[in-house]
Amino acid sequence: MRLSLSSCLLGSIMLGFLCASGMLRAAEIVVALAPVDTFTGPVDIWTTRSGGNVQTVLSTAANADDPTRRTLVVEFKRKKPADDSAANNFFLIRHLLTNAPPGADSIRLRLSASEEQSVYLTCSVLGGVWWQEYGSGPLQPSKLGPTTTEFVVPLAGLKSGNKAVFGTAGETVSGFTFSGRAPVGALRIEELSFCRKMDVTGWVTAAARTPNPSTIFERGAPLDFRLTLGSKPDPAIDGLVYVVHDGWKDVIVAQERLALGTNGVLDLHLQSLPTGYYELTLFPAHGGAQLAKWSCLKSAGSAPAGRLPFAVMPATLEENIARIRKVGEADAFFGIHNLRFQYKLHELMAFPWCLESARWGDYEPAKPVRVGAPVEGTLVLQSVTGRRAVLSSGDGPGLTLELPPLNH
Repeated sequence: MRLSLSSCLLGSIMLGFLCASGMLRAAEIVVALAPVDTFTGPVDIWTTRSGGNVQTVLSTAANADDPTRRTLVVEFKRKKPADDSAANNFFLIRHLLTNAPPGADSIRLRLSASEEQSVYLTCSVLGGVWWQEYGSGPLQPSKLGPTTTEFVVPLAGLKSGNKAVFGTAGETVSGFTFSGRAPVGALRIEELSFCRKMDVTGWVTAAARTPNPSTIFERGAPLDFRLTLGSKPDPAIDGLVYVVHDGWKDVIVAQERLALGTNGVLDLHLQSLPTGYYELTLFPAHGGAQLAKWSCLKSAGSAPAGRLPFAVMPATLEENIARIRKVGEADAFFGIHNLRFQYKLHELMAFPWCLESARWGDYEPAKPVRVGAPVEGTLVLQSVTGRRAVLSSGDGPGLTLELPPLNH
């Protein structure tokens, strides 16, 4: 096994942030276009139906996320708490609407319940001149509690009783229905909006212009990107607005309009940015006006829909190499399992070494936090010092495993 030298350990903190950010931010961007109802008006715009054991009471409450809206509170009062039959405990609330806004492809619901419980809930729209109902089936996940849960229901996934799919015959939305088995206590509808997913609109491909195929820039490197344009969905589009979002501070750090040109390729150069995690998004424009709220960037691989994540590292490769040599081999156990070692991403992310195109289990001698734990068969890990691990079954000589020296 050959271990490749990388940069300093400081950059490993950056990788931890990159991973954490991916978990904290949604992998799929959904843009709200217009509310079905802001719940600021009279609740009697909603009609209700209930089973014989349930009384459904509607009211509104303050919305913690948006002061311009309110929250619809649906309270269920059971006449006989012991009666748990589905036929007697169903509910339905319905709102008759105008048409969905242009570009809407989904409905977003943000729900919570007064207490933790399993629920059976569905939503549906009324479409066409005959108000045919197109339903979603049970919403997932099926558990609700005081913490708000978001559901995004694609309009194209709604079907009627005869298996017809909504929208295939040019239907428009004329009503919304929310129904199911009445939960215990109350249900809170924090948001009910028409929206659009970004991942269905991508027609521009973006790539960082770095020495290696990645979006990781060493400190001081030019922040250059190549934008490749696909087929424009609207001939009126004559420009792009790019936006760079700082993932640490949650603020926009750069925003500018670009003219499309004629060759289908745009080169984007950003001003120097400090160490951090950033996201690039693109929006179609005409003249000085932005034409859409959703990004037209086509994501690649596991990148979030509509965004190109990139990072600016805290040091250069030369600085990292000098630091790891100063630290020394004995204290450089920590590394990375990097199947694409030829791209040298481990050096950009500041790991002392990487495993080259092999399984982690083939090379890891023992985990340093497991001293005293069985490793294989009767072998027990006795100690780990630097890059050496000692194992023993307790009734014979020990077995020593040692990683080879680092390649400087």
